[in-house]
Amino acid sequence: MLSEFNLVYLLEKSSAVYPTKVAIEDSSENRATYKELNIVSEETKNVLTKYNLGMGNRIGILTPKCIHAVKFIFAILKSGAAYVPLDNNSPINRISFIINDCSLHALFIKKSILTDLACDITLWPSWTEVNINEEYSLLVFNQKNEKHKESLAYIIYTSGSTGTPKGVKHTHCSAYSFIHWTVATFSPSESDRFLGYAPFHFDLSIFDIFTSIYVGATLVLIDDKILTSPLLFAQYLSQKNINILYSTPSALSYMATYGKMERNTYKNLKLILFAGEVFPINQLRNLKSKLPETTFFNLYGPTETNVCTWYKIPDVIPDNKNEPYPIGKVCNYAQYKIIKDNGNNQNSGELLITGDSLMSGYWNDIDKTNLAIEIDKEGKLWYHTGDIVTLTDDNNLVYLRRKDRMVKRNGYRIELNEIEYNLISNKNVMEVAVTANNLNNQTDTVITAHIVWVENKKLSTLDLLNYCHTVLPTYMIPDNFKFYEYLPKTSTHKIDYNQLIFI
Repeated sequence: MLSEFNLVYLLEKSSAVYPTKVAIEDSSENRATYKELNIVSEETKNVLTKYNLGMGNRIGILTPKCIHAVKFIFAILKSGAAYVPLDNNSPINRISFIINDCSLHALFIKKSILTDLACDITLWPSWTEVNINEEYSLLVFNQKNEKHKESLAYIIYTSGSTGTPKGVKHTHCSAYSFIHWTVATFSPSESDRFLGYAPFHFDLSIFDIFTSIYVGATLVLIDDKILTSPLLFAQYLSQKNINILYSTPSALSYMATYGKMERNTYKNLKLILFAGEVFPINQLRNLKSKLPETTFFNLYGPTETNVCTWYKIPDVIPDNKNEPYPIGKVCNYAQYKIIKDNGNNQNSGELLITGDSLMSGYWNDIDKTNLAIEIDKEGKLWYHTGDIVTLTDDNNLVYLRRKDRMVKRNGYRIELNEIEYNLISNKNVMEVAVTANNLNNQTDTVITAHIVWVENKKLSTLDLLNYCHTVLPTYMIPDNFKFYEYLPKTSTHKIDYNQLIFI
């Protein structure tokens, strides 16, 4: 009998209680009931079993975000294997790196993707192709890779924005502790409709898939083409009668500014959760003004910890509020400690997290695991988030900056986040990212501000410089300003700082 801590249990329980209820639907009106999802994933699991794929194996999924992908996820979990979601829009070298680094035993793939990549997959192991249906195949790799000995549920590779991608390992227990907390905290029900905003290689999708299935709700998947248009995104939320949305601040900000939300109604949109980056207060205030009946929560947590802190946004954001809201208090399955920083703020320091939702390590990289996780005298594992925080008088954690986003220029220590916070406080600025390049030598640092204006609110460069002089000391004012219609994003919809550095 399955334990409730196994993610498969969530589907089988809801299938028994809500067999005819729609579990998943997509933008093309395709649907699968809980009974259908359970049966088809079981049938696909039997295919895996036929090829001796199961406990201890790692099986990739290289498909668009679709109903079939969810079926594959549960087929893999039912077999006892761990699923490894890949981004079908990634460059082939990244896809090949993950396939080889993770030593995948098999891969579910859309046939059209396999055809498109045919000339570029020379680095993949040889395989036996198994037909799943008209659109999808299973590639069973012809190699004897070592099986893992943990009860892994999935391995998510980080975006790699700061270097080589790392495979973050999560067990059924670490995922379940987070999912169980979301149900207890936000009280979703079987009548809710979740938007499947996040791609499956982004950890926000863990909430979308498993929390919705836990309570017998409907997961509504959104097509990437809709998601990239603020206007279509805003329409889709209304047309699909979405109740619960978990998204990034960037996507929400663009929707509020360019989505013409006044054309739609959102009377049933009761909950918005946001995570992944700081939500500029002007943009959050703008969105809340358009959704006055919706409750907002700021969630925080690296992929390595799942969500580990949370904060409820007040119903009314004061006009004189300029700083972003805290990341809040730790979830009931986590603990934190702060290692004091030697920087400008003596009350700040790096945030460390321990608890049931913590990853079990990085796949195939003991050195990076040992650098990221320390063991205390009691045997607890503490993850170094790399985020600098401080604690308020009412015991809420406030995110200040990344540990690796401090630079030195002309002898001054400069936090790039601080420049961003001050620039975004200008009501004419929609989005901003600040980068630093070292030229000639390590002391010659050039700081560039990359800016998106609010529609029809452009300032001159001189006006912007004058504004900088009112909010920043001279030594922190950027050397260059670049202007964009949209800032480049990673596949997980965060600002792509690496790409900006080379623009």
